[in-house]
Amino acid sequence: SYQGQLVACQEDTPHLNVKGYIGKPENAKKTRGEQYFFVNNRYIKSNYLHHAVSNAYEGLMSSEMQPFYVLFLEIDPTHIDINVHPTKTEIKFDDERTVYAVIRSAVKQALGAHNVVPTLDFSLDVNFSENWKHDTQQNFDVKEENTLGQEVVQRENSYKSFQSPGVNKQSVSGWEKLFEQRDYTQDFNPSKEEPTQEETDVLTFPSKANEQGSRPQAFLEERGNSGATFQVELNYIVAQMSSGMLIVDQQSAHERILYERYIKQLSQASGASQQCLFPPHVQLSQSDFALVMDIKEELHSLGFVIVEFGKDTVLIQGVPADIHVNNEKTLFEGLLEQFKHFRSELSLDKRENLARSLARKSSIKKGTRLDTAEMEAVVGQLFTCLNPNYGLSGNKTFVKLDLQKIHGFFTK
Repeated sequence: SYQGQLVACQEDTPHLNVKGYIGKPENAKKTRGEQYFFVNNRYIKSNYLHHAVSNAYEGLMSSEMQPFYVLFLEIDPTHIDINVHPTKTEIKFDDERTVYAVIRSAVKQALGAHNVVPTLDFSLDVNFSENWKHDTQQNFDVKEENTLGQEVVQRENSYKSFQSPGVNKQSVSGWEKLFEQRDYTQDFNPSKEEPTQEETDVLTFPSKANEQGSRPQAFLEERGNSGATFQVELNYIVAQMSSGMLIVDQQSAHERILYERYIKQLSQASGASQQCLFPPHVQLSQSDFALVMDIKEELHSLGFVIVEFGKDTVLIQGVPADIHVNNEKTLFEGLLEQFKHFRSELSLDKRENLARSLARKSSIKKGTRLDTAEMEAVVGQLFTCLNPNYGLSGNKTFVKLDLQKIHGFFTK
Protein backbone atom coordinates (compact mmCIF):
# COMPACT_ATOMS: atom_id res chain seq x y z
CA SER A 1 0.00 0.00 0.00
CA TYR A 2 1.05 3.60 -0.47
CA GLN A 3 0.84 4.17 3.28
CA GLY A 4 3.57 1.60 3.81
CA GLN A 5 5.84 3.48 1.43
CA LEU A 6 5.64 6.76 3.37
CA VAL A 7 7.50 8.05 6.42
CA ALA A 8 6.11 10.93 8.51
CA CYS A 9 8.44 13.89 8.77
CA GLN A 10 8.13 16.75 11.28
CA GLU A 11 10.51 19.28 12.78
CA ASP A 12 9.62 22.36 14.79
CA THR A 13 12.14 25.18 15.33
CA PRO A 14 11.78 28.83 16.33
CA HIS A 15 12.65 29.86 12.78
CA LEU A 16 10.91 27.19 10.69
CA ASN A 17 8.39 24.35 11.05
CA VAL A 18 8.50 21.37 8.72
CA LYS A 19 5.89 18.64 8.39
CA GLY A 20 4.80 16.20 5.72
CA TYR A 21 5.78 12.81 4.31
CA ILE A 22 8.83 11.38 2.58
CA GLY A 23 9.19 8.14 0.61
CA LYS A 24 11.30 5.17 1.61
CA PRO A 25 14.58 4.81 -0.32
CA GLU A 26 13.59 1.55 -2.02
CA ASN A 27 10.60 3.29 -3.62
CA ALA A 28 12.65 6.07 -5.22
CA LYS A 29 12.48 6.51 -9.00
CA LYS A 30 14.94 7.63 -11.63
CA THR A 31 12.72 10.45 -12.85
CA ARG A 32 11.56 13.51 -10.95
CA GLY A 33 7.90 14.44 -10.67
CA GLU A 34 6.86 13.37 -7.19
CA GLN A 35 8.63 16.07 -5.19
CA TYR A 36 6.53 18.85 -3.65
CA PHE A 37 7.35 21.83 -1.42
CA PHE A 38 4.71 24.11 0.06
CA VAL A 39 5.72 27.28 1.91
CA ASN A 40 2.87 28.73 3.95
CA ASN A 41 0.54 26.52 1.84
CA ARG A 42 1.92 27.97 -1.42
CA TYR A 43 3.47 25.47 -3.88
CA ILE A 44 7.06 26.32 -4.80
CA LYS A 45 9.97 24.87 -6.76
CA SER A 46 13.47 24.94 -5.35
CA ASN A 47 16.48 22.96 -6.58
CA TYR A 48 18.38 24.17 -3.53
CA LEU A 49 15.89 22.65 -1.08
CA HIS A 50 15.57 19.53 -3.24
CA HIS A 51 19.31 19.05 -2.78
CA ALA A 52 18.81 19.24 0.99
CA VAL A 53 16.34 16.35 0.86
CA SER A 54 18.48 14.29 -1.52
CA ASN A 55 21.52 14.86 0.68
CA ALA A 56 19.63 13.40 3.63
CA TYR A 57 19.21 10.15 1.66
CA GLU A 58 22.95 9.89 1.01
CA GLY A 59 24.12 6.32 1.41
CA LEU A 60 20.59 4.89 1.26
CA MET A 61 20.16 5.01 -2.52
CA SER A 62 22.19 5.84 -5.62
CA SER A 63 22.66 9.49 -6.50
CA GLU A 64 20.62 9.15 -9.71
CA MET A 65 17.44 8.13 -7.85
CA GLN A 66 14.80 10.68 -6.85
CA PRO A 67 12.90 10.21 -3.55
CA PHE A 68 9.24 11.07 -3.11
CA TYR A 69 8.36 13.84 -0.69
CA VAL A 70 5.59 16.28 0.21
CA LEU A 71 6.86 18.84 2.72
CA PHE A 72 4.98 21.79 4.18
CA LEU A 73 7.12 24.64 5.48
CA GLU A 74 5.74 27.26 7.85
CA ILE A 75 7.82 30.41 8.23
CA ASP A 76 7.26 34.03 9.15
CA PRO A 77 6.23 35.78 5.88
CA THR A 78 8.58 38.66 6.71
CA HIS A 79 11.53 36.28 6.13
CA ILE A 80 10.60 35.38 2.55
CA ASP A 81 10.13 37.21 -0.75
CA ILE A 82 7.58 35.74 -3.16
CA ASN A 83 8.10 38.34 -5.89
CA VAL A 84 11.10 36.74 -7.57
CA HIS A 85 9.16 34.90 -10.30
CA PRO A 86 6.02 35.87 -12.28
CA THR A 87 4.28 32.58 -11.44
CA LYS A 88 5.08 32.92 -7.73
CA THR A 89 6.53 29.36 -7.74
CA GLU A 90 9.95 30.54 -6.61
CA ILE A 91 10.66 32.40 -3.41
CA LYS A 92 13.72 33.86 -1.70
CA PHE A 93 14.54 33.16 1.96
CA ASP A 94 16.37 35.61 4.15
CA ASP A 95 18.50 32.77 5.52
CA GLU A 96 18.59 29.95 2.97
CA ARG A 97 21.36 28.05 4.77
CA THR A 98 19.29 27.69 7.92
CA VAL A 99 16.27 26.48 5.93
CA TYR A 100 18.50 23.99 4.10
CA ALA A 101 19.93 22.65 7.37
CA VAL A 102 16.52 22.30 9.05
CA ILE A 103 15.02 20.40 6.10
CA ARG A 104 18.02 18.10 5.80
CA SER A 105 17.96 17.42 9.55
CA ALA A 106 14.20 16.79 9.55
CA VAL A 107 14.43 14.23 6.74
CA LYS A 108 17.42 12.44 8.29
CA GLN A 109 15.69 12.23 11.66
CA ALA A 110 12.52 10.88 10.04
CA LEU A 111 14.47 8.18 8.23
CA GLY A 112 16.29 7.23 11.43
CA ALA A 113 13.19 7.29 13.66
CA HIS A 114 11.36 4.86 11.37
CA ASN A 115 14.31 2.44 11.13
CA VAL A 116 14.83 3.20 7.45
CA VAL A 117 18.57 3.77 7.85
CA PRO A 118 20.96 0.91 8.74
CA THR A 119 21.76 0.60 12.44
CA LEU A 120 24.43 -1.09 14.52
CA ASP A 121 23.44 -3.34 17.40
CA PHE A 122 25.48 -2.37 20.46
CA SER A 123 23.38 -4.52 22.80
CA LEU A 124 25.38 -7.68 22.11
CA ASP A 125 27.37 -8.73 25.18
CA VAL A 126 30.96 -9.15 24.06
CA ASN A 127 31.42 -11.76 26.81
CA PHE A 128 29.27 -14.12 24.76
CA SER A 129 30.64 -13.24 21.34
CA GLU A 130 33.22 -16.02 21.25
CA ASN A 131 30.72 -18.67 22.36
CA TRP A 132 28.24 -17.35 19.83
CA LYS A 133 30.79 -17.77 17.08
CA HIS A 134 31.50 -21.36 18.04
CA ASP A 135 27.81 -22.24 18.42
CA THR A 136 26.70 -20.73 15.17
CA GLN A 137 29.66 -21.70 13.03
CA GLN A 138 27.75 -24.46 11.33
CA ASN A 139 29.00 -24.75 7.81
CA PHE A 140 26.77 -25.54 4.94
CA ASP A 141 27.18 -25.58 1.21
CA VAL A 142 25.52 -22.80 -0.72
CA LYS A 143 25.12 -22.96 -4.46
CA GLU A 144 25.40 -19.58 -6.10
CA GLU A 145 25.61 -18.15 -9.56
CA ASN A 146 28.47 -15.76 -10.07
CA THR A 147 28.45 -12.71 -12.32
CA LEU A 148 29.74 -14.84 -15.17
CA GLY A 149 26.79 -17.21 -14.83
CA GLN A 150 28.82 -20.16 -13.55
CA GLU A 151 27.59 -22.25 -10.65
CA VAL A 152 30.00 -22.28 -7.76
CA VAL A 153 29.66 -24.02 -4.40
CA GLN A 154 30.93 -21.97 -1.52
CA ARG A 155 31.44 -22.90 2.12
CA GLU A 156 29.29 -20.46 4.04
CA ASN A 157 29.47 -19.50 7.72
CA SER A 158 26.30 -18.14 9.27
CA TYR A 159 28.15 -15.25 10.87
CA LYS A 160 29.87 -14.13 7.66
CA SER A 161 27.29 -11.65 6.51
CA PHE A 162 29.47 -9.20 4.64
CA GLN A 163 31.17 -11.05 1.85
CA SER A 164 31.74 -9.42 -1.49
CA PRO A 165 30.14 -11.27 -4.37
CA GLY A 166 32.66 -12.79 -6.68
CA VAL A 167 32.84 -14.61 -9.92
CA ASN A 168 33.96 -18.16 -10.40
CA LYS A 169 37.17 -19.05 -8.58
CA GLN A 170 37.41 -22.32 -10.47
CA SER A 171 40.35 -22.70 -12.78
CA VAL A 172 39.58 -22.45 -16.48
CA SER A 173 43.14 -23.15 -17.47
CA GLY A 174 43.82 -24.19 -21.01
CA TRP A 175 41.96 -21.38 -22.80
CA GLU A 176 45.03 -20.63 -24.92
CA LYS A 177 44.79 -24.09 -26.51
CA LEU A 178 41.24 -23.32 -27.54
CA PHE A 179 42.38 -19.96 -28.94
CA GLU A 180 45.05 -21.62 -31.04
CA GLN A 181 42.62 -24.20 -32.48
CA ARG A 182 40.98 -21.44 -34.52
CA ASP A 183 42.41 -18.26 -36.00
CA TYR A 184 40.44 -15.60 -34.16
CA THR A 185 42.73 -12.84 -35.36
CA GLN A 186 41.67 -13.13 -38.99
CA ASP A 187 39.81 -10.23 -40.54
CA PHE A 188 36.14 -10.10 -39.67
CA ASN A 189 33.36 -7.88 -41.01
CA PRO A 190 31.39 -6.40 -38.09
CA SER A 191 28.48 -5.59 -40.39
CA LYS A 192 27.82 -9.31 -40.68
CA GLU A 193 28.32 -9.85 -36.98
CA GLU A 194 24.87 -11.26 -36.31
CA PRO A 195 23.31 -13.87 -38.63
CA THR A 196 19.91 -13.19 -40.11
CA GLN A 197 16.93 -15.37 -39.20
CA GLU A 198 17.43 -17.46 -42.34
CA GLU A 199 21.13 -17.91 -41.60
CA THR A 200 20.50 -18.91 -38.00
CA ASP A 201 19.12 -22.29 -38.99
CA VAL A 202 22.11 -23.25 -41.11
CA LEU A 203 25.07 -21.42 -39.60
CA THR A 204 26.87 -23.91 -37.34
CA PHE A 205 30.31 -24.31 -35.85
CA PRO A 206 31.45 -27.87 -35.22
CA SER A 207 33.69 -26.99 -32.27
CA LYS A 208 32.62 -28.56 -28.99
CA ALA A 209 33.38 -25.22 -27.41
CA ASN A 210 30.03 -24.01 -28.75
CA GLU A 211 27.96 -26.73 -27.10
CA GLN A 212 25.84 -25.32 -24.28
CA GLY A 213 26.80 -26.51 -20.85
CA SER A 214 29.93 -28.39 -21.99
CA ARG A 215 33.33 -27.04 -21.09
CA PRO A 216 36.10 -27.81 -23.60
CA GLN A 217 38.46 -30.47 -22.39
CA ALA A 218 41.30 -28.00 -22.65
CA PHE A 219 39.69 -25.96 -19.89
CA LEU A 220 39.90 -28.89 -17.52
CA GLU A 221 43.62 -29.43 -18.01
CA GLU A 222 46.28 -27.56 -16.12
CA ARG A 223 47.93 -24.94 -18.26
CA GLY A 224 51.54 -25.67 -19.06
CA ASN A 225 54.03 -22.82 -19.12
CA SER A 226 51.29 -20.42 -18.09
CA GLY A 227 52.40 -16.90 -17.37
CA ALA A 228 50.89 -14.18 -15.24
CA THR A 229 47.40 -12.86 -15.91
CA PHE A 230 46.81 -9.33 -14.69
CA GLN A 231 44.76 -6.18 -15.17
CA VAL A 232 45.80 -2.83 -16.58
CA GLU A 233 43.93 0.19 -15.18
CA LEU A 234 41.15 -2.21 -14.11
CA ASN A 235 39.93 -2.15 -17.73
CA TYR A 236 42.05 -4.64 -19.65
CA ILE A 237 43.13 -8.21 -18.97
CA VAL A 238 46.61 -9.19 -20.11
CA ALA A 239 47.16 -12.93 -20.47
CA GLN A 240 50.32 -14.74 -21.60
CA MET A 241 50.21 -17.43 -24.29
CA SER A 242 52.90 -19.67 -25.71
CA SER A 243 52.88 -17.61 -28.92
CA GLY A 244 52.65 -14.18 -27.35
CA MET A 245 50.09 -12.37 -25.23
CA LEU A 246 46.45 -11.29 -25.36
CA ILE A 247 45.04 -7.96 -24.25
CA VAL A 248 41.30 -8.29 -23.55
CA ASP A 249 38.75 -5.51 -23.00
CA GLN A 250 37.01 -6.98 -19.93
CA GLN A 251 33.65 -5.19 -20.35
CA SER A 252 33.32 -5.77 -24.10
CA ALA A 253 34.36 -9.40 -23.68
CA HIS A 254 31.88 -10.05 -20.89
CA GLU A 255 29.08 -8.34 -22.82
CA ARG A 256 29.79 -10.67 -25.75
CA ILE A 257 29.72 -13.72 -23.43
CA LEU A 258 26.41 -12.71 -21.86
CA TYR A 259 24.81 -11.67 -25.15
CA GLU A 260 25.37 -15.05 -26.79
CA ARG A 261 24.14 -16.81 -23.64
CA TYR A 262 20.94 -14.73 -23.53
CA ILE A 263 20.28 -15.21 -27.25
CA LYS A 264 20.40 -18.96 -26.70
CA GLN A 265 18.16 -18.75 -23.64
CA LEU A 266 15.61 -16.70 -25.59
CA SER A 267 15.57 -19.18 -28.47
CA GLN A 268 15.17 -22.14 -26.11
CA ALA A 269 13.17 -20.43 -23.32
CA SER A 270 15.70 -21.95 -20.95
CA GLY A 271 16.58 -19.10 -18.60
CA ALA A 272 16.68 -20.12 -14.93
CA SER A 273 15.20 -17.83 -12.29
CA GLN A 274 16.06 -17.01 -8.69
CA GLN A 275 13.18 -15.98 -6.46
CA CYS A 276 13.24 -12.56 -4.82
CA LEU A 277 13.14 -12.77 -1.04
CA PHE A 278 11.23 -9.50 -0.85
CA PRO A 279 9.62 -8.99 -4.29
CA PRO A 280 9.68 -5.28 -5.14
CA HIS A 281 6.89 -3.60 -7.06
CA VAL A 282 7.61 -1.09 -9.81
CA GLN A 283 5.26 1.76 -10.70
CA LEU A 284 5.49 2.41 -14.44
CA SER A 285 4.16 4.93 -16.90
CA GLN A 286 1.40 3.70 -19.19
CA SER A 287 3.80 3.38 -22.11
CA ASP A 288 6.39 1.46 -20.07
CA PHE A 289 3.71 -0.82 -18.64
CA ALA A 290 2.49 -1.60 -22.16
CA LEU A 291 6.10 -2.30 -23.19
CA VAL A 292 6.59 -4.74 -20.29
CA MET A 293 3.40 -6.59 -21.18
CA ASP A 294 4.57 -6.79 -24.81
CA ILE A 295 7.94 -8.37 -23.91
CA LYS A 296 6.73 -10.33 -20.87
CA GLU A 297 7.19 -13.70 -22.57
CA GLU A 298 10.76 -12.87 -23.60
CA LEU A 299 11.53 -11.61 -20.09
CA HIS A 300 10.30 -14.92 -18.70
CA SER A 301 12.59 -16.79 -21.09
CA LEU A 302 15.54 -14.90 -19.60
CA GLY A 303 14.51 -15.75 -16.03
CA PHE A 304 12.42 -12.72 -14.99
CA VAL A 305 9.15 -13.52 -13.22
CA ILE A 306 6.91 -10.50 -13.65
CA VAL A 307 3.24 -10.30 -12.57
CA GLU A 308 0.74 -7.47 -12.77
CA PHE A 309 0.21 -5.70 -9.47
CA GLY A 310 -2.46 -3.08 -9.99
CA LYS A 311 -2.75 -0.20 -12.44
CA ASP A 312 0.50 0.30 -14.37
CA THR A 313 2.37 -1.61 -11.66
CA VAL A 314 4.28 -4.89 -11.81
CA LEU A 315 5.72 -7.15 -9.11
CA ILE A 316 9.18 -8.64 -9.66
CA GLN A 317 9.03 -12.13 -8.15
CA GLY A 318 12.19 -13.48 -9.79
CA VAL A 319 15.27 -12.41 -11.73
CA PRO A 320 17.75 -14.39 -13.87
CA ALA A 321 19.71 -16.85 -11.74
CA ASP A 322 23.03 -16.04 -13.40
CA ILE A 323 22.94 -12.38 -12.38
CA HIS A 324 24.13 -11.24 -8.98
CA VAL A 325 21.95 -8.26 -8.15
CA ASN A 326 21.59 -6.18 -5.01
CA ASN A 327 18.51 -4.29 -6.16
CA GLU A 328 16.05 -6.08 -8.42
CA LYS A 329 14.07 -2.90 -9.02
CA THR A 330 17.12 -0.97 -10.20
CA LEU A 331 18.11 -3.83 -12.52
CA PHE A 332 14.63 -4.00 -14.05
CA GLU A 333 14.27 -0.24 -14.52
CA GLY A 334 17.76 -0.04 -16.02
CA LEU A 335 16.93 -2.88 -18.41
CA LEU A 336 13.80 -1.05 -19.61
CA GLU A 337 15.72 2.19 -20.18
CA GLN A 338 18.46 0.36 -22.09
CA PHE A 339 15.84 -1.48 -24.17
CA LYS A 340 14.15 1.79 -25.11
CA HIS A 341 17.50 3.36 -25.95
CA PHE A 342 18.48 0.53 -28.30
CA ARG A 343 15.00 0.56 -29.82
CA SER A 344 15.37 4.22 -30.75
CA GLU A 345 18.96 3.91 -31.96
CA LEU A 346 19.04 0.48 -33.67
CA SER A 347 16.73 -1.62 -35.80
CA LEU A 348 16.51 -4.79 -33.72
CA ASP A 349 13.84 -7.35 -33.01
CA LYS A 350 12.64 -7.79 -29.43
CA ARG A 351 14.81 -10.79 -28.62
CA GLU A 352 18.08 -9.34 -29.85
CA ASN A 353 17.30 -6.02 -28.19
CA LEU A 354 16.58 -7.73 -24.87
CA ALA A 355 19.73 -9.86 -25.07
CA ARG A 356 21.86 -6.81 -25.82
CA SER A 357 20.19 -4.70 -23.15
CA LEU A 358 20.55 -7.27 -20.37
CA ALA A 359 24.14 -8.03 -21.37
CA ARG A 360 24.97 -4.32 -21.23
CA LYS A 361 23.36 -3.82 -17.81
CA SER A 362 24.69 -6.96 -16.10
CA SER A 363 28.22 -7.18 -17.51
CA ILE A 364 31.44 -6.55 -15.62
CA LYS A 365 32.10 -2.83 -15.88
CA LYS A 366 35.32 -0.97 -16.49
CA GLY A 367 37.04 -0.19 -13.23
CA THR A 368 36.02 -3.50 -11.62
CA ARG A 369 38.88 -5.32 -9.92
CA LEU A 370 39.12 -9.02 -10.81
CA ASP A 371 41.24 -11.73 -9.28
CA THR A 372 43.24 -14.21 -11.34
CA ALA A 373 40.50 -16.86 -11.46
CA GLU A 374 37.95 -14.28 -12.60
CA MET A 375 40.23 -12.99 -15.34
CA GLU A 376 40.88 -16.55 -16.52
CA ALA A 377 37.13 -17.17 -16.59
CA VAL A 378 36.45 -14.11 -18.76
CA VAL A 379 39.16 -15.00 -21.25
CA GLY A 380 38.23 -18.68 -21.29
CA GLN A 381 34.52 -18.09 -21.84
CA LEU A 382 35.20 -15.50 -24.53
CA PHE A 383 36.75 -18.15 -26.76
CA THR A 384 33.73 -20.41 -26.42
CA CYS A 385 31.63 -17.72 -28.15
CA LEU A 386 30.62 -18.03 -31.79
CA ASN A 387 32.06 -14.59 -32.45
CA PRO A 388 34.66 -13.69 -29.83
CA ASN A 389 36.34 -11.06 -32.02
CA TYR A 390 33.96 -8.15 -31.57
CA GLY A 391 31.86 -6.62 -28.82
CA LEU A 392 28.25 -5.49 -29.13
CA SER A 393 29.29 -2.03 -30.33
CA GLY A 394 31.53 -3.40 -33.08
CA ASN A 395 34.73 -2.75 -31.17
CA LYS A 396 37.38 -5.44 -30.75
CA THR A 397 37.22 -7.54 -27.63
CA PHE A 398 40.91 -8.43 -27.74
CA VAL A 399 44.17 -7.93 -29.59
CA LYS A 400 47.05 -10.37 -29.83
CA LEU A 401 50.74 -9.49 -29.72
CA ASP A 402 52.85 -12.23 -31.30
CA LEU A 403 56.30 -12.89 -29.90
CA GLN A 404 57.82 -11.86 -33.22
CA LYS A 405 56.08 -8.50 -33.03
CA ILE A 406 57.17 -8.03 -29.43
CA HIS A 407 60.79 -8.81 -30.38
CA GLY A 408 60.48 -6.26 -33.19
CA PHE A 409 59.88 -3.49 -30.68
CA PHE A 410 63.40 -3.96 -29.30
CA THR A 411 65.43 -4.76 -32.40
CA LYS A 412 66.54 -2.54 -35.24
